[in-house]
Parts: sequence; structure tokens; C-alpha cells
Amino acid sequence: SALSVFDEGAITFAARKTAVLSGDIRKAFQICKGAAEYVMIQLQSKSSGRTERVVSISDVQKVSREMFSSVMTSAVARATSYEALLLISLASLARNSGREKGKFDIKELITKMEGIASASGDM
Repeated sequence: SALSVFDEGAITFAARKTAVLSGDIRKAFQICKGAAEYVMIQLQSKSSGRTERVVSISDVQKVSREMFSSVMTSAVARATSYEALLLISLASLARNSGREKGKFDIKELITKMEGIASASGDM
């Protein structure tokens, strides 16, 4: 018999959650990795009382909640429309160009902001 590490529903949940929120398969892998690490920590902790070795949907939900409620997510949620547009544009430029540390030309940033605003119907 095969060794099961993940409940089938847990993997499906991670895939669907990621598809809705970002569409980036790497996020789904990060969620699954985080959930497996969470289970390992729980198993090693004497006080948790956990004995089940399989990663469940609730484990994946806990990790995905933490992952998607990051500092950047809450910053965008609390930002004004213009601030959110700026943050989203910067993140998009960083992701699409591979330049994680910025160094974007102001014209490039303004073009991205105009594109996102236009696509969302705010222009």
C-alpha cells in the first residue's frame, strides 16, 4: 500500500484556493509545504496531542489563511485606491520582470498603473 501524506481533499483545496487568489501554482506548492511542516511541528510537540500524520484540509486552510493574509495583503486592503494601484503595479512589474528589488523606471511604473486602472474600468 502507498504511504499517504496528504488527504486528497487537502491537495484539491490548496489548488482551488490558489487558483482563485493568485493563479500561481508555486503558491499551491508553498501552501502544501507549509501544511506539511505544520503537521510535523504538531507531531513533534508534546502538548499538541496530535497523532494523525496525514495533512488534512484544516491544516491546509490554516496555512493558506496565514499565507494570504500577509503584510502586503493587509497593506493593500487598508490602502487608498491610488496607494493600492501603486502597490499592485509594483508587484506586477516585479513578478513579470523578475526584478524583485525594483529599480523600475518611473515611465514603466506609470504605464503599468494606467494599464491596470484601464483594465479595471477606473480610467
